[in-house]
Amino acid sequence: MRRNIDETYAEALEFTVRTLVMAERVKPTQYARRLVAKEMNPSRRARSISAGMLYNVLTRRGLLDEITEDVLDIADDVKDLDPWVRNACRVVVNEIVFERLPTDLKAFAETVADIVAEGSNPGAAAIVKGFTFDVADYEPPEPEDEIDRLKWEYYHPRWLIETWLNWFGDVNEVIELMKANNRRPPLCIRVNTLKTTPEELAERLQEKYGVDVQKGVFLDEILRIPEGLPIGECEEYERGLFIIQDEAAALASAVMEPEPGWTIVDLCAAPGGKTTHLVQLMEGEGKVIAIDIDPVRMNRLKKLADRMEILDNIETHLMDGRKAPDELGEGFADGVLVDPPCSADGTIPKNPERRWRITKDELERLPPFQLELLEAGARMVAPGGVLVYSTCSMFPEEDEHVVKRFLDEHPEFELVNIDIGDPGLDGTQEVARLYPHKHDTCGFFIAKMVKVE
Repeated sequence: MRRNIDETYAEALEFTVRTLVMAERVKPTQYARRLVAKEMNPSRRARSISAGMLYNVLTRRGLLDEITEDVLDIADDVKDLDPWVRNACRVVVNEIVFERLPTDLKAFAETVADIVAEGSNPGAAAIVKGFTFDVADYEPPEPEDEIDRLKWEYYHPRWLIETWLNWFGDVNEVIELMKANNRRPPLCIRVNTLKTTPEELAERLQEKYGVDVQKGVFLDEILRIPEGLPIGECEEYERGLFIIQDEAAALASAVMEPEPGWTIVDLCAAPGGKTTHLVQLMEGEGKVIAIDIDPVRMNRLKKLADRMEILDNIETHLMDGRKAPDELGEGFADGVLVDPPCSADGTIPKNPERRWRITKDELERLPPFQLELLEAGARMVAPGGVLVYSTCSMFPEEDEHVVKRFLDEHPEFELVNIDIGDPGLDGTQEVARLYPHKHDTCGFFIAKMVKVE
């Protein structure tokens, strides 16, 4: 039973806490949110309130955890807490310290405690209730220095701010990047041009859903919808007239410039955005060999291709991409796309919690793996063929450094100029870098190479 508190707000609180708990087991967060929505069936207004609340909690997560640890006087970190306690505390800190929203603290504390009691146990609920009253008296500490001030004002970890300052050498540019990371981006969709045209789909979506539909920045097949779409109720999505894909990710396929009839290898293919785009760019005439090691994501690729009615153009292989040339052969592909697992810092605008999950360990562990995948992909490129390497990372360790090491060992490949975005951080003119604050896309890196005949 909810006490003296607005019922819609209480429903939004529950939706948010349950989503955060579910997201610890189910990735990505938006998929976890859809699962919880099916269980709860919250009102449209509660969904809207929760969407903003969830975005803010994910954006501020590291700071929320710092405050939680401080208030609870935890020696270690919040990871040791019950997941319902951990995530309810995050919501409580967000609403009280940052949003200053609850007008009736007692009712708010009891409401959140009820949510935790239902999900966990009365003891966990008691912890959260007491914590809520303690947080009401909390005052954030004074910043230690300028970087600490930026951390609290723009919600980014200190080490990441220091890294960007080292890259750009301009605090104002770093601030603009952080501001861009904190803006909820428009929904980007890629039109399935094998079924419709961007103009036809834009007109249909505008008339049917009353939304503003804008053209993409770089690609004709991309449409941008600032207020989003009700994807779960969208017939056009179910019919495969479009998929959700950031424009920067679509550029990775587009720069290959594939021709009808090509054989292309997508080495890290799932969940299929680039694979299906490559088929589309070949006008439905050609084959993409889609390779991935994750069976769940590969199943999503197959479902996507089936919805777009292009499954016949795709040959799937569930395997470690590094073993692909030994299993499938060498020197046969007109084009190979290598988009390996990466730190994904470029996706922070879409996945705001990512800023708190990236670790320096990743930047040491991932590049050797990325290089191995790039070398495996290169072995399958035919003479005169194209090799594209892309990441949704802005770290040079995963980008320019990997490409340079590859080219140093493989003189048979040459860079091809990509006249998009910014040049490389190391001054390499041929590669493309995209930034949220400069190009209104996710952060991205693309290098295009050709195998000399």
